[in-house]
Amino acid sequence: MLIAAFQLLAAMQSSWGIPVVWLDVFLGLALAALAWRRVVPGRIAVAFSAVVLCLLADPAVGAWVAVWGILLPMFLLIRAVETRLALFGYGQWIGSLIACGLFSWLWGAMRVFFELSPIATFLLFLLSCLLIGLQFSIFCLLTRIVTDATRWPVGLVGALVYTLVEFWSPFPFPIKLAIAFSGSPVWIQIGDLVGMTGISLAIALVAGLLFTLWEGWQQKYRRKLSVCAAGLVILLGLQLAYGLACLKRYRPSPQWDSLDVAMIQPVSPLKIDNADHETKVRVAETLVSLSTQAVTAAPGKPDLLIWPEGASSFSYRTPKFNPEYGERLSAFQQKYPVTMILQDVEFVRIAETSDIRYFSTVTLVDTDGSVQGGYRKNILLPFAEYLPGERTFPFLRALLRETRSILKGNEKTLLHGPRGPFVSLICYEIVFGDFVREFVRQEEQPRYIINLTNDRWYGPRQQPRQHLSFAVFRAVENRLPVIRSTNSGISALVDARGVIVPENRTGVMEQTILRGTVHLPEKGGLTLYSRWGDVIPKWILPPLYLLSLFGAFVSRRSKASVEREHS
Repeated sequence: MLIAAFQLLAAMQSSWGIPVVWLDVFLGLALAALAWRRVVPGRIAVAFSAVVLCLLADPAVGAWVAVWGILLPMFLLIRAVETRLALFGYGQWIGSLIACGLFSWLWGAMRVFFELSPIATFLLFLLSCLLIGLQFSIFCLLTRIVTDATRWPVGLVGALVYTLVEFWSPFPFPIKLAIAFSGSPVWIQIGDLVGMTGISLAIALVAGLLFTLWEGWQQKYRRKLSVCAAGLVILLGLQLAYGLACLKRYRPSPQWDSLDVAMIQPVSPLKIDNADHETKVRVAETLVSLSTQAVTAAPGKPDLLIWPEGASSFSYRTPKFNPEYGERLSAFQQKYPVTMILQDVEFVRIAETSDIRYFSTVTLVDTDGSVQGGYRKNILLPFAEYLPGERTFPFLRALLRETRSILKGNEKTLLHGPRGPFVSLICYEIVFGDFVREFVRQEEQPRYIINLTNDRWYGPRQQPRQHLSFAVFRAVENRLPVIRSTNSGISALVDARGVIVPENRTGVMEQTILRGTVHLPEKGGLTLYSRWGDVIPKWILPPLYLLSLFGAFVSRRSKASVEREHS
């Protein structure tokens, strides 16, 4: 309980103080020393080491090597803890502390967005961490069930079960092992074959082989040692070789088509009252000033000017709504005719009720100012853009008054801009690999992906780097460059290898522009992942898990039957 309280306090102060990970490293070392002196149970220190390793592997820290060690303490607990209930508790404790550390930015976001009291924010944050933590308690329990029934190696069973649980985790912010490799491109190139979950499986298998290797060393079982060592060499060798080959194959070439892109990063305010004319004018003038800088910077007019999500709250299609923005944008377009992409408030009238509702829409604007197309956001952020269960539990609206009621789009629309069709995504839609590939699989294959987002809600530390990491994986999975435009950072140009060169990314909370060239790979058909998606966690691992349980059940029944006959 004291450790959990420490973690919660660390998370609450992380938006302005020391990052949670370094406090946890200190606590982990202290627990290890106390366990060595038998002051605290050794299992507590072992369990907490998984938390520390997970936070070290986070993209915000960048110690990606630590990711291969995250599951090792949990494999040890699965083998050592006596009862399943106790094991479930250890898994819940580990998962909740990891969630508290990785998603400490949720605390600040809840305070800012929902405008709740500190106590209400604390309870909501605690509930979120407990729910996300179920990912690890369920993993520990399911692994134990199989190993108890089959006596198969804990490490290898755990690797498969973890991948299954990670993929099917229903939470908006699942914990994914693969995200640790976002800054190490060579290890993620297999993503075009197996996706992000497949990379997590490869990480989990390495951990499983390491654990089984350790078991073999303890048991002085030479065959197990040699088999696991060979498995590690083959697995890591193949992943490394494929990664190096892909980095060479998809290196941007001067022969490829290119797209000159200009993006503005305005750091616009999160909330502006519609009656606050002065602030709206100031923000509009900032947007136009940055846009002017972007289009006049060398080497001439860009092919595409991009405004991020949250740059302003106006409707391009309805100029009377917040006209302060539209008037200044119109004057800019007359002076600098350029193709634009922006996030728009698209108003519609509901026929049944005559109510006015709105979509969050990516709008493509031609050089003459006409609307050339739009994509309506399909995946809305629960509790921020819509309120789940609002009709069943009306009191939720009174509690979360700031939650919006945005309409959900249903069509996966490709927009047609410079150099051909492209995928447009808003905010955390980029997190969902299976969703993105549905755009890519369309008959008219897109040439690139644009992601408009506003990460200012979440603070300057972990979340902008975590969110950017998903864009890296979407680029590799589909072998398409990703253009990521944000209100407050990190804006970036990601090539088809998942590589971001330093000059093609911005800082956090930095009002700036980003101008760069995007190289578009030659059309070569769909990748294996774009075509088939997450085959392993969807169609292979679930039946494999069920078959293992069924086989163990049949084996036990036949064994019991033989024992009865002999008795």
